[in-house]
Amino acid sequence: QGVKLQFDISEACCTEFGNTLGGLQTHSVLFGVYQRVSKLVISEPPMDVVAGQVFNKTIKVELRDSVNSLCIFSTATIEVALVGSISPICPDLSKSLHFAASQDLSEVFIRYSGGEKYSNGKYNYKFLDFDQFTALLSTELSAVGAESSVAILFKSLDVGGGLDSDNVPTSDHRISFDEFFTASKQCTCLQGYASGTFDVETMNPDTLGDVVVTPVK
Repeated sequence: QGVKLQFDISEACCTEFGNTLGGLQTHSVLFGVYQRVSKLVISEPPMDVVAGQVFNKTIKVELRDSVNSLCIFSTATIEVALVGSISPICPDLSKSLHFAASQDLSEVFIRYSGGEKYSNGKYNYKFLDFDQFTALLSTELSAVGAESSVAILFKSLDVGGGLDSDNVPTSDHRISFDEFFTASKQCTCLQGYASGTFDVETMNPDTLGDVVVTPVK
């Protein structure tokens, strides 16, 4: 901030007609040089909120440059949107079904669901029903829980029924090999309480921190 340009005439310049203008100098008006905005930083994050209620804490998002300084003269507009999930967020590197890397998942699956392995090495897969899934958990993973807990896990993996009107996966009451394989490689989350469509809007244009999440459906 507060820099200026300096313009000089060289001493060696302009000696024609016996005159010299060397040494003359002038300056520009003061101006600022700023780093480009390179990132958004949430300095005051949102807290949990009930649908239809204003966040009880101001949300602050700052524009920062490449050296993490606040870009106080930026005129950029920050837009807010609810990007969410209809599901809880899973921890990094977590899995729903933890099998050892050495285990053959195809062999495990057909052991409980039926099906067969052809001579060419390919498999004819069937489906796991709830009882077969429960037996698999108990025997292969030593995982035993209340039937209601197993049912919740079963439902979280069972998304073969297509999408409903809100684009939420639905159940077909059985688990395919693809669903089983996916759960063994990553965390498959449950449909959460925030399913549906929500809008995010500011309640007062003069108070940027007042944001409300409103259910549309």
